[in-house]
Amino acid sequence: MSPSYFWGNTTGPGNLFTQIVCSTSGQFVFATEGSNLYISTNFGRSWSAPKPANTLATGLAPSSIGSVACDGTGLNIFVTVNDNGGSQWPLLFSNNAGATFSSVSGFLNTSSSWGSIACDPTGQYICATDNTSKKVLYSKTGPTGSWLQSAAFTNTFSTQLVVSAESTGNVYVYLVDSVGNFAISSDSGATWAPPSNIPSWPGLNFIACNGSGSTVYVASNTSSGSGNVWKSVDYGNSWTNLAASPVTNGAHISCDYTGNSVLLSDFTAGSPNIGYTYFSNDGGATWAWQTTVPTAGSSNDIVLLSSDASHFFSVVLGTALFVYPPPITCFKEGSKILCLVDSQEKYIPVENIRRGTLVKTALNGYKMVDMIGYQVVQQPNSKQRIKEQLYVCSNKNYPEVFEDLVLTGCHCILVDNFSSEEERAATIEVNGKIFITGNKYRLPACTDKRTDVYPVEGDHTVYHFALENDDMRMNYGVYANGLLVETSSKRHLQDWKNMTML
Repeated sequence: MSPSYFWGNTTGPGNLFTQIVCSTSGQFVFATEGSNLYISTNFGRSWSAPKPANTLATGLAPSSIGSVACDGTGLNIFVTVNDNGGSQWPLLFSNNAGATFSSVSGFLNTSSSWGSIACDPTGQYICATDNTSKKVLYSKTGPTGSWLQSAAFTNTFSTQLVVSAESTGNVYVYLVDSVGNFAISSDSGATWAPPSNIPSWPGLNFIACNGSGSTVYVASNTSSGSGNVWKSVDYGNSWTNLAASPVTNGAHISCDYTGNSVLLSDFTAGSPNIGYTYFSNDGGATWAWQTTVPTAGSSNDIVLLSSDASHFFSVVLGTALFVYPPPITCFKEGSKILCLVDSQEKYIPVENIRRGTLVKTALNGYKMVDMIGYQVVQQPNSKQRIKEQLYVCSNKNYPEVFEDLVLTGCHCILVDNFSSEEERAATIEVNGKIFITGNKYRLPACTDKRTDVYPVEGDHTVYHFALENDDMRMNYGVYANGLLVETSSKRHLQDWKNMTML
């Protein structure tokens, strides 16, 4: 059975995303919204200020972004721009993750209205759809190589275009036109044809393909409530309806490089709409509803799966971004946890704790460690109080702390009350709602104004642990360097892919 993971919300731009793409690892994420480009370099957890399209290159009038694509590294980015009222419709290219852009010389860009752009993981094979000429423009030699064009299509294009990695000397490209027709190119975009044995799908919405192009998913909507995700494992030559899929309306779909892991969004129209995010780790044979993603829903919902399947993204109502794995809640190496050792209470460095260690809790006596793990995080050079960094709890602001305690931004300090309505609102923004552990409120370190941003940049090892409990979602209050803070739940650690378990 496919699993349901624990997701978290991020500090996103809060604007209506129309597209979102990412690097192979998911570290670099690029999103478009009308005339703006947004960039995240930390797995979507925080975002740059909006970059208006007309500021990406010189000489552009107020513009809108047609589409964005990136290669596997996330360093090479392609952006098509529709110059409103101007005379340029350029393809812009960046080789430094969007820090600077330049126009691609020699690109066929005469008064075009761009549909979408996509590239393979190397950035060598690129395709863009031109709604003015109704042609596909393509290059097999990167952005500075020769650009060619296909024969004209009958209709304009939708925003769906996917490019596979190289396979037997060619790259497979799949696209959808504005009336839902599906076309396949087996020669990198030069020639196109509909798939053979094409299914009678009621309303084709979105497509995804694996790295080789052999496995293709098509999501279509239906009013019958039956599953309408279609799958081909032979480059679109034959198709199977995945009857177990839960699609009813407006589905968006994304898969990893292997084609085995698939994300799917779906919503049921109503007052209000009900939205769902589903995940399959067995090629669509089974699907698991991701229950920690909100059930608001609309046709603006987007899902994205990094090619290595390590990071998932779900855009709810086009604005709220949820990610898996969520922002981490950990202790920096060297933090001391109050434990029971040889019938005596002692503070033990967190890196020395193992399964079976007895930890003192605030309300439930001593509990054995059930799970413990660690990972390396990078401390950015940021003075802003973002979630994705480390914070210091020092004795000057916490009298009970006997030695500086360093926590990740989402790790919660347990308090009797919030100091202000502003602090309460900030907590809701970080956690999604107010949570209580035992009889205390959870106050994230990044919203507690008593903490300071940890000043040491670079890589740091952080640990977290979960204590024994029959309820996988339950956590406890424990003492770290004298301060009462939360532990993780077993559910949270169980779902954490990037942590090395001890």
